[in-house]
Amino acid sequence: MDKLQEPPLMLSAADRAATVRRLFGTDDARQGEALLTQALHALAPEVRNDLESAYLVGAIIADIEPRDVIERLLATQMAAAHMALIRAHHWLAGAQSLPQADAHTNAVARLAKVFTAQVEALRRHRNGGSQTVRVEHVTVEAGAQAIIGAVAPGGAAR
Repeated sequence: MDKLQEPPLMLSAADRAATVRRLFGTDDARQGEALLTQALHALAPEVRNDLESAYLVGAIIADIEPRDVIERLLATQMAAAHMALIRAHHWLAGAQSLPQADAHTNAVARLAKVFTAQVEALRRHRNGGSQTVRVEHVTVEAGAQAIIGAVAPGGAAR
């Protein structure tokens, strides 16, 4: 997928429709537009129409490259969660008292946990819930034994 070239807010209606279709990996421009609008509405009111913030939300979604409706929804949520997490970090940096710092620290921790869960949900969705572990190097010492091949849990005990 091509990377986002312009903030979606700067585009003509026709270009914007094509961009949101490409951005969200869908043929339905209305769905893409609605998802983009939702992601932008999750921003603070003072930055909602800021071109850089709008570009960043779009770029995050473009980099995720959603392939189906679940991924489109997750990408929208992930972009919104990321923007909220960064805003919470900003508030934490400006905290004037210990109670403020505690509240903002808790918000940062909760939002980071949400974002991490979303990343994991996307990974599980894309991989069908399976996880592959690849071993690059194994050393077997003299007198030891090694198993070569697929090993599954639940083998019979001897």
